[in-house]
Amino acid sequence: MTLIITVAAKNKVIQASDRRLTHLDGRLYNDQANKAVCVSCNNAVFSVAYTGIAHVDGRKTDEWIADYFAAIPDIGQKPIHEIQRELADYASAAFSKRSNPPLLQMVLSGFHLHLNRPFIMSILNAKYRLSPTSLAADYLEPPSGNFRNSLSVMQQIAGKRSGTIIQLNGLFTVAHPNTAFGRIVQKRLKKTKKYAAYMEHYEVADNLVSAVRLAHRHPELGHAIGKDVLVMIHDIADREQMVFEARYYAVGLSPDGYTPHLFSPNGNQRGTLFPYGGVPASGIWTNKPPERPKR
Repeated sequence: MTLIITVAAKNKVIQASDRRLTHLDGRLYNDQANKAVCVSCNNAVFSVAYTGIAHVDGRKTDEWIADYFAAIPDIGQKPIHEIQRELADYASAAFSKRSNPPLLQMVLSGFHLHLNRPFIMSILNAKYRLSPTSLAADYLEPPSGNFRNSLSVMQQIAGKRSGTIIQLNGLFTVAHPNTAFGRIVQKRLKKTKKYAAYMEHYEVADNLVSAVRLAHRHPELGHAIGKDVLVMIHDIADREQMVFEARYYAVGLSPDGYTPHLFSPNGNQRGTLFPYGGVPASGIWTNKPPERPKR
């Protein structure tokens, strides 16, 4: 299972996720999995990270998610809420065939270009909450084949407010406030939340990578969290441009460029890892926000 940490500030959205996949018994399966997709649609630019099952219908989960976007004839005409509903239906069709569906959560985060606001939303096939007494999540219902019942409402930051959202998904119980370790993680993220809007995006990214690697040291859950981290950055360069950057942080090496799966009106590209020492900002693309519809 994956730890996903997303920061949404008024001028940037940064999502970090470890790249480790494990077997159900905890054994390491893959420490360099791609778990991210980036999309530019009609009214949003956003990333999709996932946590849960590693394969769906015989395909790697990231490839399975990418196949949904690749099948859209003109993604430039699709609004974000329509994509959220359709992606939930796409997942429901695959998971409803299983007698005991596994857990899968997809976290969408980025900027709504018409509203000029950041957002975080999720697609999930279970309802759960943080247990006040243990490291386990309390499932209000077990994972099912229905993803529509757990669609989250888009969390937004009002345009004139300086508030920031930090959301943890997947192995979020590493930050359980009732544990000593969890309080250390919370303290590490508290400063980031307070100053994210005023920090450079690479500083926020470095802080999130540090938090993921701290979670790797958790005495009970750390084995399921990798130290290699992929960071997706959405930054408002100015009112005319949205800059996307992906950075791959490998242990013992400087962050290298990494392109996740990219889908936009200008074309699609499947994920590619650049060699170490390559262009450090290899995943940059820019998008001019579409004009607001006339009323």
